[in-house]
Amino acid sequence: RTVGALANAPAEVLLPNAVKLPLPASPHAAAAAAGVTIHLDDLLTAYAAHRRTDQALLVELAGGLLVPLTLAPRPVTQADWLERTGAEV
Repeated sequence: RTVGALANAPAEVLLPNAVKLPLPASPHAAAAAAGVTIHLDDLLTAYAAHRRTDQALLVELAGGLLVPLTLAPRPVTQADWLERTGAEV
């Protein structure tokens, strides 16, 4: 909601979070605390669904680019996700 408010964006253009976790921590730590795993393929699928329009898409990340999304079976960071999307940064 904060990014939407700062951008003065109408509610109909705001998309739901692909992952929403209650603990305000890095994604991998918050997921572990919630007993879930963040899967890169799920995030890529959600991104692809939103990119089917020709409108710009603003993505808010949690922290910096090197923040881990998951540590197992290998570390995956937000930078890894961005690289796989092919998004302009």
